[in-house]
Amino acid sequence: MIILSSCVTTGEARYYAFNQAVENSDAEGLEGSVVLPEISLFVSAPYLSIAPDEDLGGDNEIILPEYVIPEIAKEPAPEPEKQERQTVIAESVRPVALDSVVETSEKPPAADSPLTPENIIIPEETVVTVEPGLSRTDEISPDVRESVNADGGMPDNFREFTPGEDILISLDREGWIFDRGDSSEGIVLKNRQFEDGMTRFLFTSETGGTLVLYFVLQNSETGEDEKLSYKLEAATEDSGSHLPVVIEALSTDFSEKELSGLADDDISIAVMEENVPGVVASIDQLTDPEADPGTDLMMDVFELLDKQGGYDQLLVKLAENAFLLYPYDNSSAEMLFRAAQSLENPGTGQDIEKAVTLFKLVRDHFPLSVYSDRSEERISYLERHFMKIY
Repeated sequence: MIILSSCVTTGEARYYAFNQAVENSDAEGLEGSVVLPEISLFVSAPYLSIAPDEDLGGDNEIILPEYVIPEIAKEPAPEPEKQERQTVIAESVRPVALDSVVETSEKPPAADSPLTPENIIIPEETVVTVEPGLSRTDEISPDVRESVNADGGMPDNFREFTPGEDILISLDREGWIFDRGDSSEGIVLKNRQFEDGMTRFLFTSETGGTLVLYFVLQNSETGEDEKLSYKLEAATEDSGSHLPVVIEALSTDFSEKELSGLADDDISIAVMEENVPGVVASIDQLTDPEADPGTDLMMDVFELLDKQGGYDQLLVKLAENAFLLYPYDNSSAEMLFRAAQSLENPGTGQDIEKAVTLFKLVRDHFPLSVYSDRSEERISYLERHFMKIY
């Protein structure tokens, strides 16, 4: 049984528990010490046994029957150093994150009400326990989770196109590069432009069906590449086409000169991307008498077209213009020599007379070049075996 010190009035008694452990070896069903929480108990007098006690200095010995003791008072208090749960003051906590929630809206029982566990008054600060490891993110609703991209990346873009017509794609931020290697075959890059914080690409394709394009942007701060995919679907007769929108955008964003080929500062990127159609459209820009593209860029373009094959006449044009712009540079001699060699090959592009003319330019204007003697040998061979026949 539990012994409490109290004062008794007629008809009712009000008692206070002080968070003290009382050794209770006489009460049945209770072992060891019991700690009562710091709460107020309102108990009707009929449930009490009051008897004088000389050891308490004249006070009364109050005996509470065992069934009156609240269930919460029967649990031993955990030691502070062994407590693993996190105690917080609950204001508004969802049930899924709680170990238990105690309602605090009950009013104190009337003076004549029996003392039961339901009539215990809890202090104003409600104490709840949160299981370790639970967080607010565990309570996100399924519809919210589905709205988040699992890999954190950008979702694929999609649009329709009409085969054979121009396709304009605008990407936020400048510096995007078309990843030709990972993209679908059949797409041709005609132009790329940086403007107003955007990167604009101009494509065309004769291929129907579905095409997937990939673009790469390097983060200047981290050095890591950001990749974006763009899905194109060939428009059918039923689905219609976005062609009117594309044409309107082209007339607004690109000048006639820009549509004819790549801008000068983009040609080198087109070479790296092996964008042959874009480079071909830019030959005139490389050979403009007022331009100064440099022999390195012209040689890069020459190498790309020579590697691709089938562009013999463009190689000749590029070599002749390189000679006009840089008549004393050894790169011009190399381009002239290699262009002449391409005209020797059998086929529809063979032109022996033009080849001899180019070899003579190398021999006469670059006498100190390594290509001078080799050009002389080719001239002698071609004239002996071909020119005299004609």
